[in-house]
Amino acid sequence: DQGWCSSSWAVSATAVLGDRTSVGSGKRVVLSPGALLSCRGGRAGQGGCAGEQVGRAWHYLRKHGAWDQACALDYTTCPSRSGTNCTRHRAKPAYRIGKENTAIHPARKEEDIMYELMTQGPVQAVMEVYSDFFMYGSGVYQRTNLASSNVAGY
Repeated sequence: DQGWCSSSWAVSATAVLGDRTSVGSGKRVVLSPGALLSCRGGRAGQGGCAGEQVGRAWHYLRKHGAWDQACALDYTTCPSRSGTNCTRHRAKPAYRIGKENTAIHPARKEEDIMYELMTQGPVQAVMEVYSDFFMYGSGVYQRTNLASSNVAGY
């Protein structure tokens, strides 16, 4: 239960990392988003309940990792990155789909997402939501001229 905490960025990133770790290890791994939510500011730069960018969450998970949900760490402060007996799981570099085509990745498309799912497991998707999204009825959403220029959410 996230309550009034805008923590979907942390909950979804750690859930995907836990599922990918589970696929790779053959056993269920459930990770806690607590470190992402409590380790704000400084170089980690996490936004806690104020929200954050998913890319920064994955950067943190690659560099520092996340701990098992069952680990009884105190998340009211940022847990020590070294002095714990709990298992820490780190992410591999994330593959970004949907960015502009580059010389290295010239043909990024839906099939890339399918391949990522087959070879690595679950993926995380983010969509910018503008104010007109709440009037969306069916089909493929396209931003209209009724939307304000501000992003309403992710």
